Amino acid sequence: MNKFNYLIEKIMNASIIEEPFRHIHIHNFLHDEDLNDLINSNEIKIEKASSDTDLIEKLISSDYKLIDFPGCTQDLKGYLNWHRTKETTTAIHSATSGYGLAFRLQEYKENSILAEFNEFAQSDNFAMSMLSKFNVKVNEYTTDIGVQKFLDGYEISPHPDIRRKAITFMFNINPHDDCEKLNHHTKYLKFKNKYKYIQDLWSNTNKIERSWVPWSWCTVEKEQKENNSIVIFSPSNRSLHAVEADYNHLNGQRTLLYGNIWRESTNDLRTMSWEHMEELRILRERNL
Repeated sequence: MNKFNYLIEKIMNASIIEEPFRHIHIHNFLHDEDLNDLINSNEIKIEKASSDTDLIEKLISSDYKLIDFPGCTQDLKGYLNWHRTKETTTAIHSATSGYGLAFRLQEYKENSILAEFNEFAQSDNFAMSMLSKFNVKVNEYTTDIGVQKFLDGYEISPHPDIRRKAITFMFNINPHDDCEKLNHHTKYLKFKNKYKYIQDLWSNTNKIERSWVPWSWCTVEKEQKENNSIVIFSPSNRSLHAVEADYNHLNGQRTLLYGNIWRESTNDLRTMSWEHMEELRILRERNL
């Protein structure tokens, strides 16, 4: 029996919060002893680095792999060059001003607390508890779950997640003492009144994929700063969330157990950029 099975009960007993969208937010997810053991493991608490290059070498030697991830690049040389000045760039997306690197842990030491935690995170019990909590019915699903570290510059502008995602969650397991004071946490947002028509647009047709939008279209309603906290939700037309990391990653990195539960493929979806949606808004106002 996995020692982390007590987390299932916490998920099932958590109150659903309706604002700014439907989600659960559990503080003190792990028992204190389990959290301390986890964040002080060698894989999570990486030794302080002297430079970006040194940090990347330390992550790779600790069995982290650079991955393809929204708001990030896999071009190490390009990132190192950009990060020296952090000049505003829309290279990743027209609604963002920077980008980062994302690393996922690949190996778990046998019989370690991290290995047992990962075994729980990959279990059907964990997935089914989240699907059941939000009454999401899927015939088949796949999961994509792992411990990840995000370096400075990582940015993904407000977005509700694409329609294939049945569940998304973020669990903060940051190893640095001042982590709650730093600017690298997930923000949860609402559309400003002027842009709420986009929710209607997404709601009225399932043929349009949800997309990223500019920060200026939204207001931040809450921020998940607390270590040992988890936010879980089933993506909807309202589930706006975003990150803009601006912090010193040499002392400690934004670290979380990140995961998605995916439905079967959604076909025949049209994309619509935020620029196109803004054109529609202007035309709509002219015709009123």
